[in-house]
Amino acid sequence: MANLPDRQDEYKEASFSVAARVAMQLGRESISNSIIAITELVKNSYDADSEHVKIQFLRPDNSSPIMVIQDDGIGMDEDQVLNNWMVIGTSNKREIKTSKSKQRVLAGEKGLGRLGLDRLCSISVVQSFTKENDTGVELVIDWQKYEEADQRLEAVKHRLYQIPKDFFDDYSGQNVSCSQGTRIILLNLKDTWDDAFLVALRKELSLLLSPFTSIKDFSIEIESGLEGKNQDEEMGSSELLNAAEWMLTADIDEHNYIHFKMTSPLHKKMYELPKTMWSKKIKNRGEFPKCGPLTFEMYFFPRRNVDLANFSFSKAQIEKFLEANQGVRIYRDQFRVKPYGQPNGDGDWLNLSYRRQQSPGGVTQGQWRVGYNQVVGAVFISREVNEGLNDQTNREGILEGQAYYDLRAFVLEAVRFFENNREDFEKSIKKANELEESQENAIKAAQNTSVAVNDLQQVAEQMKTILSDAQSSGTIPDISQIQELIGSAVENIDKKVTDAQKAQESLIEVTKAREEEFERQKNTLSNLASLGILTSCFGHETIGSTNVVLANAGLLKQNLINGLFMVTPDVKPLVDDNLRLILSEAEKVETFASFALRNIARDKRKRKNIDIVVILNQVFNAFEKIFVDKNIQGQKQFPEVMPLISGFPIDWESIFVNLITNSIWALQNTGKDKRIILVSIEVDLEWIVIHFSDSGIGLEAGTEDKIFLPTFSTKRNPEGDVIGTGMGLAIVKNFLDSYSGSISAVSPGNLGGAEFILRIPAPNLEKDGN
Repeated sequence: MANLPDRQDEYKEASFSVAARVAMQLGRESISNSIIAITELVKNSYDADSEHVKIQFLRPDNSSPIMVIQDDGIGMDEDQVLNNWMVIGTSNKREIKTSKSKQRVLAGEKGLGRLGLDRLCSISVVQSFTKENDTGVELVIDWQKYEEADQRLEAVKHRLYQIPKDFFDDYSGQNVSCSQGTRIILLNLKDTWDDAFLVALRKELSLLLSPFTSIKDFSIEIESGLEGKNQDEEMGSSELLNAAEWMLTADIDEHNYIHFKMTSPLHKKMYELPKTMWSKKIKNRGEFPKCGPLTFEMYFFPRRNVDLANFSFSKAQIEKFLEANQGVRIYRDQFRVKPYGQPNGDGDWLNLSYRRQQSPGGVTQGQWRVGYNQVVGAVFISREVNEGLNDQTNREGILEGQAYYDLRAFVLEAVRFFENNREDFEKSIKKANELEESQENAIKAAQNTSVAVNDLQQVAEQMKTILSDAQSSGTIPDISQIQELIGSAVENIDKKVTDAQKAQESLIEVTKAREEEFERQKNTLSNLASLGILTSCFGHETIGSTNVVLANAGLLKQNLINGLFMVTPDVKPLVDDNLRLILSEAEKVETFASFALRNIARDKRKRKNIDIVVILNQVFNAFEKIFVDKNIQGQKQFPEVMPLISGFPIDWESIFVNLITNSIWALQNTGKDKRIILVSIEVDLEWIVIHFSDSGIGLEAGTEDKIFLPTFSTKRNPEGDVIGTGMGLAIVKNFLDSYSGSISAVSPGNLGGAEFILRIPAPNLEKDGN
């Protein structure tokens, strides 16, 4: 570290200052709009141990309305006003973590909230009273003074008065009595606070406090001064949370264990993930969460009427509640952190809308994703225990670092826990043989219709008999008897036809759903076929290019050795290294291109007797250079005699390629000297059992069955989003099913990571003549 020279000559001292206009500009940039400015002032009231904050508009019909923000907190004396409130960016809230009497964790911390007054009005009058003093203090601030040129911040002066606790207020025209607290009078408002603005303010203030855990000793009230305005009432959380169909709770405790639980009072059902170590459930994100302990709650709402034992809500009530509260927000010490989870869809930090668009199917169609407009959720953090989750300077979000991304990964994993279990629940209550039952109902309805036709024929015969008897006896037919017969027949036929129509509609609906499922499967197969064609083209094009690169790089290296061109001694090692790298990478591409071309050859798609060991060795050889580059030890344990099985070579190549690529990903954070992939095969009279294991990170707890579902993936990017197609293991399972086999997973396995057990029936050696 360099040191300044020791100088003995005389010197003067200099210090930075700041122009008054620049300081105000800092405040305006930190407080982006008037509603945020008011919420910051309300936070200050909360920090001052207020129990009630009232926002009052005086003379609203006048051309110069006045806003008064008044609380009943501890207030400020003259010394606190001068040395704390008037010091911009004061550090007292950083040094003091909790409020004076109620021990609340302080909501404000930047010391810039008071500059929001400049955003709201041109003149502010701050009146504050403490319990200990007999008089209060009044500070009159003219914000226009800061617009004057060449003024330094400290050169702008404001009037400071002492005032009694009981006085006549010139602004409201009423007598005022304040034992303690702070009143801020805002004159010459810069915004027009019409009904739309008041609605937005009320909505923001109602979101400021958590609707999940009510703070009993803190309330906010608006008094607009306009008769009949429904914004004139206290803010509060809604009991409509009770109308949720499902409630999800998830938490990380101080020992780095996570716990998920979802319950439904409507269905009387519960699903739970027992306490599990962070590193066992959230893979590849370290041994412990950088975000710290926290709690997440989410409520899922059906958009329909809800009737439960103790309450009922209409669809309109639920939709109105969702309109004001939908989304997943973040609360720090019970105060909302913007911009996460705005009800209008802004701040969708979990990408719930995007996930829903990517998978728009119904809950029983597979891979269901919950919509942004179906949930009300919140994450609860605290300044005391979540030190890594710091606010940005402009109060518009949390700094996006490792702690934030760990938080995001955790919440998304909890959401996926909910989605998977709700999907399983809905599928379980849906009849498995829906199509068969619909077909049976349609057949039965057709049979009933035939019976109804026969009944009608019998009625016709009865009517003939009645008419014939009347004609023979010369009497008038009994009209009431005929009407009764016709009415009964019509009613019977109408019921049978209605039942037949319903059965037909049900059959059409179920058949359509099946057709849509087949269409999705066809599209998936078409996409896979397109990828195969693309692989073939890539292989053909790449293998030619890599051959040229290999030939020229080899020739260049040989010419360098033979001295056909001059390279200075200091540069020669670098040239050698670069040529070696080019040759190595080109050989790697050439190996994979050749493997891809062999993989789609016609003979690979013909059923024949194959040796699994031979195919496995070929696949391992294709990955050999990657194993070397990534320090992976490929180990194999085979029986002395391996029976041939009837199958398609391409199936088994796909199985082993998918398992190996998964292992390579799982080993990336394992120590270089501990990276192992082991394949062992056991054969008995009934089964061929293949154990495929690695020493990687293993499977996420509770996903051992889910990983074989199409599009289900446990791979995540650094931001916590699930990545990967999620098709690899689904393809493996599909192939094994076609061989009347099975696949299962355990974690930790034999090597500490994941282990897959593949089982296929052993061939009948006597029958096959082997």
